[in-house]
Amino acid sequence: MTSDLGAAGVWLAHRQARGRSLPPGAGVVSAALGVAALAIMWLCGFQDILFRPLLWGLPAVMIVAGATTILFQRLRQ
Repeated sequence: MTSDLGAAGVWLAHRQARGRSLPPGAGVVSAALGVAALAIMWLCGFQDILFRPLLWGLPAVMIVAGATTILFQRLRQ
């Protein structure tokens, strides 16, 4: 489980290092959708232990991808 999330982080870092991050607008949308997905699961009380890495991991990757895109865009200015 941890190795999958670690692999996603390495993939995001690799894309960022090569200058292939999301466009600025897509970064904001990605982060917002990730937060919304987690909020919806929390509000609905949805819990599934079997699919937990996917259900929590995918929104987490979206939030991190969006946040790093926004951060690096602001650092470049």
